Order: sequence, then structure tokens, then C-alpha cells
Amino acid sequence: MSAARATTPVAVPILLYHSVSDAPRPGFDRWTVPRARFREQVAAIAESGRTALTVSDLAAALRRRSVPERAVVVTFDDGFLDTLDAVECLLDAGISATVYLTGGYLDQPGMLQRSDVATLAEAGSAVEIGAHSLTHRRLDELPPAEIAHELVGSRAVVEDLAQRDCNTFAYPHGSHDRRTVLAVRATGYSSATAVKNALSHAGDDPFALARVTIEAGATTAFFDRTLNGRLRLARSAEAWRTRGYRWTRRLARRTTRRATTS
Repeated sequence: MSAARATTPVAVPILLYHSVSDAPRPGFDRWTVPRARFREQVAAIAESGRTALTVSDLAAALRRRSVPERAVVVTFDDGFLDTLDAVECLLDAGISATVYLTGGYLDQPGMLQRSDVATLAEAGSAVEIGAHSLTHRRLDELPPAEIAHELVGSRAVVEDLAQRDCNTFAYPHGSHDRRTVLAVRATGYSSATAVKNALSHAGDDPFALARVTIEAGATTAFFDRTLNGRLRLARSAEAWRTRGYRWTRRLARRTTRRATTS
């Protein structure tokens, strides 16, 4: 064939975990990966030959336009107590991690204690600690002053407990819009993660990086497709259906308020 083949885009799986446990908290069954399955997934990552990066590593590579051909990022949201063991499992396999903490969840039953944040920080550059807001509310539904409070406050909590800079933020529920992205940048973060359940890539937005949620029911086939870059690539711009979903949420809230005040 005389025509040149199209270049395959570099696909980067950014895996999103919540809890890793055999005893899910009430209501969290869907987002709690059993420990044996997690160990299998860690082994698959280690055997894949992919280069494990933190979120900040990836964001820096995107800006340099030098994303490793086979990169992978493992992240945890919320700050469940079992994140400690999950991160240790990753480190034993030579895999780095980014842990996003919700400030208001610290010291609650089943969640990380404040002293545990220092334990995570002891791993050095292999474990990045990011912020995930103070109250886990959808930032795109809040007024500017409350958005700023969530961003600044959660960053301060992480930096105080970890005794290091906090440079990355994860949008609660993945919910974000232009306002929240601009606020994240203005606060001084250098990256942020969304969800999208799609693969990140060289053209992804460092302030709305696509992640794939790994749920309790994730099959081996699904995990392999994700790890091998065979899911869809994230859109570089926000999808219209995301905007539509946001509009639907706002309309539902307004309807509820009118009903309760009439």
C-alpha cells in the first residue's frame, strides 16, 4: 500500500478506585473492589509493561508533549481506610499511585485518619496526595465563593497533613464545567481529574483528565481492554450530554425547591 498508515493515538488508562475491601460499607458495594480481584488487577498492571505515573507526572508529560507510549495512572478517591493497604500492594509491585482526599471525611469511621496522611507521604514521590474538596459536593452546582472554599480549604488540609505541596485536584462525582476548571487553575493546582469512563490521551486536558472507574463488577475482560487501550478515547472538549445532565440536575433542584416552598 502506498498510503501511509494513520498514527494510532497514545491511549493512557487512568484507573479510578474508591474502596478495596471484602466488607463494603453500606451503599458502597458497587464501588468496593474485593481484595483478591484488586491483587489480580495489580498483577496485570505490573505485567503489562506500562510505565506507572502519578497524575502530576502525566500532566507534565502532556504539557511537554512527551507522553510515554505505554503509560498508566492509578488513582483513589475519597480516602477510605483500606486505601493504605491498596497503595502498599501497588508499591510492592513497583506501581505509583495518586490518592485524592476529601477533607471532611478524614477521621470518620472507615476513612483515613489524619495521621494516615503522613504515612502515605512517607512513600515519597511514589505516592502523590491530591485534594478532593472538603464536602464532596458537586462543584458545578455551587456559587463562586463556595467553590473557592472547597478548593482552597481541601488543598490546605492536604498540605498541612502531608507536609508537601498539593498540586492536583479531583472533581467530586467528576462534575465540572468551565467555571470550576478556571477556579482550579486560579487556586494554583497544576492538574485535575474528571471521570468520563474513557481513556486519556496526548490531547487530553490537564485540568479535566479522563479516568475509568473500576467497579466491583469489573470483569477481567473489561480490565484487560482498559489496560490495553481498547476503550474509547476521551473527547478533548466536554461532551454535550454532560452539559445536558448538569442542566437536568439544576432543573430538578429548582422544581424541588418550588414544591417545598409553595
